[in-house]
Amino acid sequence: MRRHKSVGAERRRSDLVFALAAAVALAGFAYLVVTMQGLSHDLRTAN
Repeated sequence: MRRHKSVGAERRRSDLVFALAAAVALAGFAYLVVTMQGLSHDLRTAN
């Protein structure tokens, strides 16, 4: 029986968490850009 944690498994878990956080941040940024483009188009059309 092992009592210590595997360094490799811990590193893979932290890499996965980082990748998921980066993907969520990128999706949020893309949503913000698309929303701002839509608002800009609506403002241009209104004038």
